[in-house]
Amino acid sequence: MTTNGKTSAACRGEDISNVVAKDAPGKKTARHERNRKEDAGVSTKSLPCAVYSSFFGRTGPMAFVSKEWELWTGYSSEEICQNAQAWPRCIHPDDRERALSTYEVASRDEVPYCMEYRVIHRHTGQVRHVRDQGLLPEDRETDITRVDGIVTDITEMKVLESELAEYRDQLEDMVAKRTSELSRANEVLRIEDAERRRAIEALSKSEEKFRTILENVTDVICYLDTKGNVLEVNSRIEAVLGHRPEEVIGKNFASVGIIGVSQVPRLVRLLKDTVLSGKPVSALELDLRHQNGATITVEVGTKFIQDEGKVKGIVTILKDVTEHRRAEQALMSLNHELKVAVRKLTAANREIVDFAHIAAHDLKAPLRGIGSLAGIVSAEYGDVLDDEGKELLEMLVGRASRMYTYIDSILRYSQIGRTVENKQKINLYKLLNEIVALLAPPENIEISVSKKLPSLVCDRARMVQVFQNLLDNAIKYMDKPRGWIRIDCSKEEDFWKFSVSDNGQGINEKYFEKIFKIFQTLVSRDEVESTGIGLSVVKKIIETYGGGIWVESQVGEGTTFYFTLPE
Repeated sequence: MTTNGKTSAACRGEDISNVVAKDAPGKKTARHERNRKEDAGVSTKSLPCAVYSSFFGRTGPMAFVSKEWELWTGYSSEEICQNAQAWPRCIHPDDRERALSTYEVASRDEVPYCMEYRVIHRHTGQVRHVRDQGLLPEDRETDITRVDGIVTDITEMKVLESELAEYRDQLEDMVAKRTSELSRANEVLRIEDAERRRAIEALSKSEEKFRTILENVTDVICYLDTKGNVLEVNSRIEAVLGHRPEEVIGKNFASVGIIGVSQVPRLVRLLKDTVLSGKPVSALELDLRHQNGATITVEVGTKFIQDEGKVKGIVTILKDVTEHRRAEQALMSLNHELKVAVRKLTAANREIVDFAHIAAHDLKAPLRGIGSLAGIVSAEYGDVLDDEGKELLEMLVGRASRMYTYIDSILRYSQIGRTVENKQKINLYKLLNEIVALLAPPENIEISVSKKLPSLVCDRARMVQVFQNLLDNAIKYMDKPRGWIRIDCSKEEDFWKFSVSDNGQGINEKYFEKIFKIFQTLVSRDEVESTGIGLSVVKKIIETYGGGIWVESQVGEGTTFYFTLPE
C-alpha cells in the first residue's frame, strides 16, 4: 500500500495510471506511459464493483479506491487513502484477522489473492458480503509490486446460497421423512403379509386345530342351531356337568336335563336375542344341574354364525363360575363380620378414651391433695423443718408434679388417632414462628425457620405437639455456649421431608430406636426434667398421618430429626 501520509493522486480525482506513474520508483518507461493512456480512458464510476490499488512491500493507506467503497462502508476515498487503519475497520470483526492475514501472505510471496469477507457500513451498520480479488500487472518493472484489486458485492449470492442450503435441508428432511414413512408402511405391509400367511396356514389346518383347541379350553362350548338343538359340544361338558358329548349331541339343549324348568325361559330369551339382534350376548348367569344333582352356576355367552346373510347357528359358551360365586358369598360374609368387628372396636376405643379421661381425673385428685398438703406443711411447719426435711418436702412436691405431668402425657398419647381431628390448611412457617415465640429460647440459642415450609391440611394441635416436642428437646439438651437450631424442608415425590437440626450434644447411634419408645430418657430425670414421652407422641402423630420419622446424629456435633408428611 502507498504511504508517506500524503493524499494520493487517485484521491484527488486522478486515474489509477497516474498513481502508478507518480508513486512507483524508477524511470518512467514507454510502457508506463502507454498504460497510463490506456487506463485514462476507463472511468471507475461505470464499474459494477469497487476497485482499489495498492503496492506490495509498503505499509500505509491505499493508493486508490473507487467511490463504491464509500457507498458500502461509509468511509470516503480520502479517508481510505490517508488513514492506514480505515480499510481494516471496514471489515467485519469476525473476518478481519483472516482478511489481513491473506493480504500479508500475498504481499510476502508477491502472488495474486482471492478472498471473501464481510464489510460493515460505519453509520447504518448494514453488512455486505464481498469477494476481494488482487491482481498483479504483467508489466512489472519496478522493485515495488503494484496490486490492483476488484471487490465484488456478493451479498445477494450469499443470500441465495443460504436459501438454497435451507431449501436443500428442507428437501432432505422431506425425503428422509417420506423414506421413513415408506419404510414404516413397508414394515406394516410385511407384518400384515406375514400375519395373512400365518392365517392361511392356520386355516389350512382348521379342522384338526379347531378340534384340538375345542377340547383343551376350560369352558363348555356348544354349537346350536336356531331351534336350540346341540350340533357340536366339546368334552369339557363332562367335567363341568357330568354328561358325555354323545349324550347331548342331537338333542335340544333345554330337554337334556341339565337346565331347570325355571331357567328355560331365560335361555330361550337369550337365544332369541342373539338371533334377532345379530350381536353377541354375554354375562347371563344360569343355574344348571350336574348329573349328580349338584347345582352348577355358569356364565353364558352367545355369538351367532352367519352364512350368506342368514343365521345358521349359535355358538354358546358356558363358563363355570360356581367357585367364584361361593368365594363372593364368603367375602360378603367376611365383610359383614368385619363391619361388626369395626363397630365393636369403635365402641371399645370409645370406652378406652372415656376410661383414660376418668382414670386421669381420679389419679390427679390425690396428687392435687398431696400438693396442697405439702404446701400446708411448708407454710405451717417450715420454720420447724431442718434442711433435709425441707429438701424431702420439695422432692415430694416435685414427684407429685412429675406424676401429674405423666398422667397428662399418657392421656394425650392415648388420644392420638382415636379422637376426631379438626383438619384445616395450616401455614407451617407462621405456626413455627408462633411456637418459637411461645418456647422463648435462651439468648445463647438461635432458632431459624425456613420460609420454604409449606401449608398442609392437618390438625393444628397435632402439628404444635410435633414441632414443640422436637424444639423443646433441642433446647433442653443444648450444651454449647452458642447454640443453633434450624427447621427446614424439601419436596420429595408425594411427600414433604422436614428436618429439625441442632449443634447440641448429639445421640449415640445405639439409642436411635430407644429414644422413640415411651418413657425412655437418656439422661436422669433428676438432671433434666423430662417425661420420656415427647418423641413417642411425635412418632405416633407422624405415623398416623402416613409419614415416617428417623434420626441422624454424631456425639458432640449435633442431631437432626427427619420426618415426612404426605403432600
